[in-house]
Amino acid sequence: MASASPMYTSNDAPPSYEDVVRRLNVLIGDNPTASMALEAAQNLSDADVEVLVREHENHYPLITEEEKKTFAVNLCRTSSSTEGAPHIKEASKVASEVAKEITLTLNQQFSKFKK
Repeated sequence: MASASPMYTSNDAPPSYEDVVRRLNVLIGDNPTASMALEAAQNLSDADVEVLVREHENHYPLITEEEKKTFAVNLCRTSSSTEGAPHIKEASKVASEVAKEITLTLNQQFSKFKK
């Protein structure tokens, strides 16, 4: 069953994608770091996050191959930096735990089918 879009009035309409991105860019600043980006993201409201998730496919920021290459290089630099490494380590730990849970669930389901 498809979920209905939330009902909004003119007084409580959700922010536009462009407004959320603009505020996020202001929070991050001109010389971004991993910590600044994380802190900025934590300052987004639930409505802001919902807008970003819902609209992201219509707003791909990387278009040219050069932009994609630059992003990949900077992502590697940031994730391997002293500042970024703890976040990557934590995300890896969580991803590993989720993968184990998925494997366990699938194995349980497969064993039911074998019976």
